[in-house]
Amino acid sequence: MVSYSKVLGMVSYSKVLEMVSYSKVLGMVSYSKVLGMVSYSKVLGMVSYSKVLGMVSYSKVLGMVSYSKVLGMVSYSRVLGMVSYSKVLGMVSYSKVLGMVSYSKVLGMVSYSKVLGMVSYSKVLGMVSYSKVLGMVSYSRVVRNG
Repeated sequence: MVSYSKVLGMVSYSKVLEMVSYSKVLGMVSYSKVLGMVSYSKVLGMVSYSKVLGMVSYSKVLGMVSYSKVLGMVSYSRVLGMVSYSKVLGMVSYSKVLGMVSYSKVLGMVSYSKVLGMVSYSKVLGMVSYSKVLGMVSYSRVVRNG
């Protein structure tokens, strides 16, 4: 996977989640080494931790809390008017503010956000993503052994 957003001044790289991420605009750095993950964003007042998705997340600016315990996941953001649910990525997602709906059924995933001018598709992370507002394009092709 590679990802670039002009608006966020962001670059991402994955090679199946050895992952690094940087966003100048969000004052954000990420690291994964296959989701041992740490994350910090100065602008969002956000900290994340994963240790392979036992995950906790907090953002002061977004009024957001997350929890995972390996993607039994719940998520709430007061500012985005967002709720999420996973039960290991059977996932639903809604954000009033972003005009966003998501669906997963274990990452067969579709995503739409009116506000971000965004569409996403996954079919288990063969994923493509486009956002007009963020000036973002993403592409990911899962590499399977054998």
